[in-house]
Amino acid sequence: MTTTTTTRGTPAYSQPSTSSVSATKYHRDYLCRHHHQRRRRRRQQQQQRVCASSSSSDDDMKVLKMRMEQVRLRETETIPLRVLVLDASLPKQKLGLNFGTQSDAKRSLNCGTSIGVGKIPLGTKFAMLGMSPTNKKVLPCGVEVEVTQFEVNDDGSTFVELTGTKRFKIDEQGPYLDEEEIPHVRVRFIDDDKACGSLDDYIPKPGTESFAMMESLRELADNEEALLELSSDLDVLLEKWERLVIDGKREQQPNHLELIRSHLGEFPDVKAFARRAVWVCAYINPIPSLGVAYEIRPALLMAPTVGDMLRIAKAGLELSITKMSNEDNNNGPQID
Repeated sequence: MTTTTTTRGTPAYSQPSTSSVSATKYHRDYLCRHHHQRRRRRRQQQQQRVCASSSSSDDDMKVLKMRMEQVRLRETETIPLRVLVLDASLPKQKLGLNFGTQSDAKRSLNCGTSIGVGKIPLGTKFAMLGMSPTNKKVLPCGVEVEVTQFEVNDDGSTFVELTGTKRFKIDEQGPYLDEEEIPHVRVRFIDDDKACGSLDDYIPKPGTESFAMMESLRELADNEEALLELSSDLDVLLEKWERLVIDGKREQQPNHLELIRSHLGEFPDVKAFARRAVWVCAYINPIPSLGVAYEIRPALLMAPTVGDMLRIAKAGLELSITKMSNEDNNNGPQID
């Protein structure tokens, strides 16, 4: 591009040449294209941000809905019960408790739990939890108990009978204090034909698989044939166990086994796998105790599958038979 000088000596642009015009037009077209490309990129980026924001909002909404569903299920599928920590009991077992006069008006048990003051109405329900025999921690599985007898003696002491009804697992949030600062738990009942682990114990957190789904896969390992064999084994073992108890004069009171059977009812059918396992464990670990078997009720309550329940019942019988047989042969000590 050439320049000329004005009268005042300042440089001035002369009329551009043809080649200069072409270069300027090319430059202008290039800038225009670049400008449009930038605008398109900005629009695309804005759309992506909008989509990302929308997707994030959708994800947040899904998480919120899942959490709301968790709360809803927790409220509808669990019930609150006053909690008692004392013994790992089983359905239909009867537990008698004697309390003094005025020394303990609350009728305290373990871990800050208590029966309560005053008269306890018949039918009052509690969540009974036991403790692990190994680490003494409170178990998350237990049994609902109800008051079936309440007596006040002449000296002011009281007798309370609690009878087990249904197995349960406590909600994952654990114990809490109600408005009167009394320990409670929310419980989800376990079907009589299922194990603790085959229940959807906890509502899955967002993004995780269902615990029940995972345990149901494990349940498949125990097919009908395997479960039937385990269940059938209990009949022979139970007959041998009863003979050792009666012939060895191990009953702690007259007709002790008959009393326990009157509490538990008839021995369940061979295909009622979970019910059979519960019955056997309650029979050989009775209340009041026979003192002839290892404590297996906590293990049964925590068993993740029906197959595990049957194996625990079978092992309990076998160990007890072995101990009693050894005692009869060697005159060794009984199980405490």
